[in-house]
Amino acid sequence: MQKKLKIIISLLILTFILSGCIKIRDTEIIQKDIGYNHTYQIDDNNELIDPEQDQDIDLWEDIKIILPIDVIEEYVVEFKIYTDGRNGELAYVEQIDYENDYWQISVDYKDTYNMKKEYSNEFYKTIIHEFFHVLSINNNQSTLDNCSDCKTFDDQEYYYQDSYVGLWIDEFWPTRDIQRISKNDGYWNKKIYRENKFVTEYA
Repeated sequence: MQKKLKIIISLLILTFILSGCIKIRDTEIIQKDIGYNHTYQIDDNNELIDPEQDQDIDLWEDIKIILPIDVIEEYVVEFKIYTDGRNGELAYVEQIDYENDYWQISVDYKDTYNMKKEYSNEFYKTIIHEFFHVLSINNNQSTLDNCSDCKTFDDQEYYYQDSYVGLWIDEFWPTRDIQRISKNDGYWNKKIYRENKFVTEYA
């Protein structure tokens, strides 16, 4: 259990270490219009198949520097670049199949860079945050099928006893709090967040 928790803490620390460290390579920044949407398949060497722009390649290569390559190799099969305009949804991950075997990472191009043409701090934080979904909800960690021996917050995702989330629940979450969250009680949700000193309700 300690080893798994150390991995989680190490990745959180990595978010701040990497913030502001990686700059865009000397590639012309091609503006993409709102509604731009292109999905790349990823080959067995973790490279984009038939990339359209060097800039897209650079972004994917830098994401591979930030995230553990072994998890990418095992689960990530698609990479999407899109934009919904400035200050929208920066990034998200999506399960491609019901079994949580395959995942897509999606990044909003316009929210990725700051005015200095560097990756924004929010980019690092969001990429790490979204990666945790892949790390904690993949097929070795959870199931969508009802599991009597599993842990759950909302009766939608069921986490195995020895999964990251399962161990986290055992370590930090009293059963009463889980039950209150499962009922989606707004008052208790806010109270729990305050008592546990979360950074934000999102985080």
